[in-house]
Amino acid sequence: MFNKLNSIKAKLLILQGLFLATILVAGIWSATSKRETMVEGYRKSIEAVVQTSLSIMKSYDERAAKGEFSREEAQTRAKATLRALRFFGNEYMFGYEFDGTNVFHGVRPDLDGTRKLADFKDSNGVLVIRGLIDSARSGDGTLVYNFPKAGGTEPFPKLAYAAIYEPWGWMIGTGVYIDDVDTAFRSTLINTLAATLAAALLLGLFGFRLVSRIGKGLDGIASATGRIAKGDLGAQVAGTDRTDEVGALARSVETLRLSAIEAEDLRRRHAALEREADEARRATMKRLADEFESTVGALVRSVAESAGQLTHTSGAMSSGAEQTTRLMNGAARAAGTTSGNVQAVAGATEELAASIREIAQQIAESTTGSARAVEDVRRTYALIEQLDSVARRTVEVVDLIRSIAEQTNLLALNATIEAARAGEAGKGFAVVASEVKNLANQTAKATDDVQAQIAAMTDATSSVVEAMRGVGGAIETVNSVASSISAAIEEQGAATRDISRNVNEAAQGVSSVSDSLNMVCSHATATGQASVEVAAAARAVGERADRMLGEVSAFVARIRQG
Repeated sequence: MFNKLNSIKAKLLILQGLFLATILVAGIWSATSKRETMVEGYRKSIEAVVQTSLSIMKSYDERAAKGEFSREEAQTRAKATLRALRFFGNEYMFGYEFDGTNVFHGVRPDLDGTRKLADFKDSNGVLVIRGLIDSARSGDGTLVYNFPKAGGTEPFPKLAYAAIYEPWGWMIGTGVYIDDVDTAFRSTLINTLAATLAAALLLGLFGFRLVSRIGKGLDGIASATGRIAKGDLGAQVAGTDRTDEVGALARSVETLRLSAIEAEDLRRRHAALEREADEARRATMKRLADEFESTVGALVRSVAESAGQLTHTSGAMSSGAEQTTRLMNGAARAAGTTSGNVQAVAGATEELAASIREIAQQIAESTTGSARAVEDVRRTYALIEQLDSVARRTVEVVDLIRSIAEQTNLLALNATIEAARAGEAGKGFAVVASEVKNLANQTAKATDDVQAQIAAMTDATSSVVEAMRGVGGAIETVNSVASSISAAIEEQGAATRDISRNVNEAAQGVSSVSDSLNMVCSHATATGQASVEVAAAARAVGERADRMLGEVSAFVARIRQG
């Protein structure tokens, strides 16, 4: 019910009803105001008549007071004058004492001196005479009652006004029939009702047509709007050809429907573009993953293979260093033997004056020891040259590892740049690229350490070679001296001095050889330790390369999955 009352049709009908009610109320108010105005006009008229009558009575009373005639004469003259007054046609005056005794009556002289009407009541039970006396005493003076017209019996409404003249103790008054007022009121009321009814008919016909037209248009718009809201964009909006506000509203709804159709088309096209963009992104990510896997994976596998080769080479270096250490220990022992022989030659030289034979024998032993020393030195020299060759090959391997590490670092840098371009999708790729870069830097650092160790070993090997050359020369000098002694034993003095000098030189040379051999042993030990470190670094590089290869594979798998 409330929903129906909230509709525009109901509100328009209610508005029409309010308009008609306003016309009706205004007509009734106008009729009532007119009746009250007419009654008030009658009241003022009869009040003026009564006041005039009071003036007449007062004039006679004043003349009696002046002695022109007696008070009774004044009252008689006043009665005659007032009894003769007429207004509004046949309306008259009357007078009563306070006890209801009639003093005079304008049309019925038979009532003079009687109390026939003292207790008279009209058809509504109103005490007419006593009511007028009481109203006059109260100062109002008006009274409405029903009373028959002259010559008739049917009562009609009559408005009376009365006043008191205290010096004589009289109530005088008059009245006027107001049935014409009621007639005018009823006529005005009937006219108002007729006008209201005519207006209601006109408003009903016009309003019903207007409400039907507006309601039908709004119902069509509401129906079309509901269908559009539910997604039925093919709904037709009625009333777009109308020139009123309903037509403007219908055209607005039609514009809304067309806009919704365009929005739906845009949404579909946007969805299609999103699908195409997603497919293109997936294809691009797959292509990048394939390229990354083929490039970085190959580099990582190359690093792993180089690390394995470096491990093998470092193992060979370690074995060579151990063998070199053993040979250098043998050479050191031979150098020690040579040193003892040289010392023995020195002792024999000091004792040369005592025994030439013993000198010859010592020289022969010295020659034999020198030959052995020469042979040991040659073998040591060959081993040192082999160690130098291994060291040079190791340098080449280290250079190869450094080159691979630099290429890996460059690729990691490029991968970091590509990951930054990829934005949020390339964060995981950036982490893997950063790890590859760190591994490449660690590999480069390890190769630098290996190269430094190998450089130190090469320098030590060069020193050993130079020392071995000195030892060889010294031993050959010993052989030369021994031959000179054998050839010219008779030249004992000069030969002894030469032998002493040569023996001292040989002792110095042997001491130098011994020191050089000790240094070679130390460097060979250092080379072995460096080769162990190279092997450890190579294994670390291999493990990190394997781990990096696993990370690259996992990253590529995530990229391919989208």
